[in-house]
Amino acid sequence: MKFDALVVAGGKNDGALRKISDKKYESLIKIDGKPMVQHVIDAVNKVEEINDIVIVGPEELNEVTNNNYNIIIPEGRLINNIKRGIEALNNQNHILIITSDIPLVTPEIIQEFINRCKEENTYDLFYPIISKEINLKKYPEVERTYVHLEEGVFTGGNLVLVSPNIIQGPLDWYNRILSFRKKPLKMSKMLGFKFIIKFIFRRLSISEVETRISEIIGHDCKALILEYPEIGFDVDKPSDLKMMREKYLKT
Repeated sequence: MKFDALVVAGGKNDGALRKISDKKYESLIKIDGKPMVQHVIDAVNKVEEINDIVIVGPEELNEVTNNNYNIIIPEGRLINNIKRGIEALNNQNHILIITSDIPLVTPEIIQEFINRCKEENTYDLFYPIISKEINLKKYPEVERTYVHLEEGVFTGGNLVLVSPNIIQGPLDWYNRILSFRKKPLKMSKMLGFKFIIKFIFRRLSISEVETRISEIIGHDCKALILEYPEIGFDVDKPSDLKMMREKYLKT
């Protein structure tokens, strides 16, 4: 397996973070003296196994990155921009897709995720999940969205590893699942009635979710349980940014 990376940094700052930052894009909000996205780019760039890096984000990122990367200017739906980014890499390497709002991510965490994926290299999509217990142990004050499954209570990480042919799957379905990523019940509805009932009664297993999503998108999927809550600590509200600046990445 060989690897490239796609950094998703095109989200406009028109949500809760707008109250404490006037930056046009969330990825440009500064933490510890540099734009949030720079923390992520620095981590990705230090992973030796990653070759090319493409960034979906605003033109201003050319200044942040000294024109060292191919910048895809975002237009329209998030999933379409991800598709454009994958197509810009233009090869058969597996692609790490990572969001710009997890500034605590490290090269070691990314490498461990890649290593776990290499152990299970028959899948087209790998998605990390982290237990609530691990999250609360390291970041007890951080609010996250959790899903109750048969094996335990988990939150998702903000990176995936995919085969480039994954983008030939159902884009509308991908777009909906991305929009519901913080709404577990709505996500379960996209799997079908049986899954809603199992989800409500906390009898839905990880393997059932893997199998059902694989059927829907036509590509084999695998969830990996990791012990790195840093990939679930996404800065998307003022309290997150305040904690990040004052406790975890001090300016």
